[in-house]
Amino acid sequence: MSGEMRLSLDTSECLGTQRPSIGALLAGLKAHLVASIKIGADYHKAAAMYEQLSKLGDAELRRRGLSPATLAREICAACSPEK
Repeated sequence: MSGEMRLSLDTSECLGTQRPSIGALLAGLKAHLVASIKIGADYHKAAAMYEQLSKLGDAELRRRGLSPATLAREICAACSPEK
């Protein structure tokens, strides 16, 4: 036989796909970390807002258009990035 067969242990080569580069992996990690930090900051802001508003009376909350029963949910919705 004149043909040569090669056995590869590289699964990406066997499947016909390429491995992402280190740069691409680091860029993805950076994007994930930035998004996580932003979400943490948004919820920290919401917690501070809740802390202030929870001290108000029911009448004052209603005057501001907020319901005492759903205050936390309304604040989280207002501070969420998907506004």
